[in-house]
Amino acid sequence: MSDYEDLQKRCQRGATNLNDANNLLAECYGMLGKLGAENEVLRKDAADVSWMVEQRDRMRDSIEDLTSLARRTLWIAFCWNDHNFDHPHLLARKEAEELGITTFEQANAWLEAQG
Repeated sequence: MSDYEDLQKRCQRGATNLNDANNLLAECYGMLGKLGAENEVLRKDAADVSWMVEQRDRMRDSIEDLTSLARRTLWIAFCWNDHNFDHPHLLARKEAEELGITTFEQANAWLEAQG
């Protein structure tokens, strides 16, 4: 039996004299203070849980956004291949050759000149 259940039973039985009644009342006030403190801890814990639920929901939204981005990227890749375009690196190489770029050094020089 817990402390508060024992105290509750003693309160229901009552006290036979004023001194015992005062002691019982003091115990009741002490227990109320203790339960009030525990209640505050539980409220703080509830607030922490609410914060964690909000964070979980934000993460879930982020995961859904990333999943959507991955699906769109995959769709673009399939569309790219479905339309029989050359691979991007081949197109980039062809474009570079048209600009007269044949080495990495020339590519870096060209990029720096654009900046």
